[in-house]
Amino acid sequence: MIAIKGLKKRHGGREILRGIHADVGTGETIAIVGPSGGGKSTLLRALNYLEPFDEGTVDIAGVTLRPGLHAREPLRRLRTAVGMVFQQFHLFPHLTALENITLAPRLVRRQPAAEAARDAQALLERVGLGERGGAYPAELSGGQQQRVAIARALAVKPEVLLFDEPTSALDPEMRDEVLAVMQEIAGAVTMIVVTHEMHFAKDVAHRVWVMDGGVIVEDGPPAQVVEAPKSDVAREYFKRFRQGR
Repeated sequence: MIAIKGLKKRHGGREILRGIHADVGTGETIAIVGPSGGGKSTLLRALNYLEPFDEGTVDIAGVTLRPGLHAREPLRRLRTAVGMVFQQFHLFPHLTALENITLAPRLVRRQPAAEAARDAQALLERVGLGERGGAYPAELSGGQQQRVAIARALAVKPEVLLFDEPTSALDPEMRDEVLAVMQEIAGAVTMIVVTHEMHFAKDVAHRVWVMDGGVIVEDGPPAQVVEAPKSDVAREYFKRFRQGR
């Protein structure tokens, strides 16, 4: 589903991504962890071409991304094939939950309004918010807003979902709500999740990537990477994490 080859990103003379190579299979869930500033969010944004990169290629859901890509058609296909959920929910405050979810299918997929509304209602039911379709974001808790954001990302029927620390702005109870939804959809769509939620990484992810200094320093099954890391960077990171970071 995803092939990353030699991915490099520079900013202000500093190399943020330093030649990343990785593959992700269809239906896999990847958890990306590691120290702050290691390039995790930059990599995620590069996979959706929200962050153009300087060298390398990304093949994702049948779309090839490369430096300097401006063609409308590949980017349009990318936006329908790859969804993204952010740390801050980025819902439109003047639209209801239902309207937030129907917007992309109507504009990107040209889906008829009535059909988009039916699908959006089904997605709200799926994330446990079937009765809140008429609520505006300000009327929803943080966990509810993030669940609407996940439903919105699912509305374009993506093949890949990218999550950038989706629970870091939430209190523990709301985190559990969102993680339960993510666990429910895992396997039905390919997922890459930047997270500090070690229970999610260990219990849901197929593989864990540890990133530091703009490279993937470790890649393997959760039990091996989290419990018996091979690299010094990963060992130090998990040691600090267990001590409360």
